[in-house]
Amino acid sequence: FKIASYEILWLELFQHCSVTGKPLVFSTGMASHAEIQAAYDTCVAAQANEITILHCNSSYPTPLTEVNLSSMFALRDQFAAQDPQPQIGWSDHSRNPVVIQRAVHHFNAALVEFHLDLDGQGAEYASGHCWLPQEIAPVIAQIRAGFAADGDPLLEFTAAETNERDWRTEPQDGLRPLIGKRKGYL
Repeated sequence: FKIASYEILWLELFQHCSVTGKPLVFSTGMASHAEIQAAYDTCVAAQANEITILHCNSSYPTPLTEVNLSSMFALRDQFAAQDPQPQIGWSDHSRNPVVIQRAVHHFNAALVEFHLDLDGQGAEYASGHCWLPQEIAPVIAQIRAGFAADGDPLLEFTAAETNERDWRTEPQDGLRPLIGKRKGYL
């Protein structure tokens, strides 16, 4: 179940959704820390199976200067010692590819929600906070491609660097390439 930020004060809705055992996602736009905590506590008391909290700004569309992705860190801090620890994500109303990419790659959004209009004819698209499929598809592709850059945390040279290793500076004389490689050219 996904509960919109406009319903964050309706704790009975949180309770009813939580007892189903289905994952629960809710947005935090316009809410205070205490209101977010109350919604979360209601989910936990009703034994919610899986909880994801989405930071958002409920301005439609959200200006870039009002996005405040740093709130995702504040939410992680707020719920760091909670059990169960919720996932933190981003509910986008900015319609800005940079915001979604930053939410995922810098702020580690576990989930991203966005409004989608299939043909550009909806009122939400006209108001400027809704994506068309052909607009969001490249953003999703770029985000997925970005994960390929994560690599292995070991500090070792990569396969792509193997051929370049012989071209490093020779410690004995400070010249490039290494002596063994130079011999092949002399």
